[in-house]
Amino acid sequence: MGYHIEFSDIVKYKGDAIVNSLGVNGNVYGRLCQNIVEADKSNTIKNIIDKKINNNIGDIFITPSGDLKSDNVIHVVTPFRKMDDDNLSMLKKAYKGIIDLA
Repeated sequence: MGYHIEFSDIVKYKGDAIVNSLGVNGNVYGRLCQNIVEADKSNTIKNIIDKKINNNIGDIFITPSGDLKSDNVIHVVTPFRKMDDDNLSMLKKAYKGIIDLA
């Protein structure tokens, strides 16, 4: 299975999946996650990620995309704090997990 990286409005992307960054407790949204949740008028994504609590950094899960144009949303749990060396290392490892999954 191949993949490609594209720079565009993520909520308008039509493809197999988009990637969302999520905090360790699913209901803690960064700006990217807020945009994705707000664009899904069916609340499919919000209802699922609000139940995801006590996640570990690097955890990956896939949800349906609700009203978005992509088929799925790949959520990766990332550090939601200051980007020091330890957190940056964890962030790199989390996103590498997505590439390994693809």
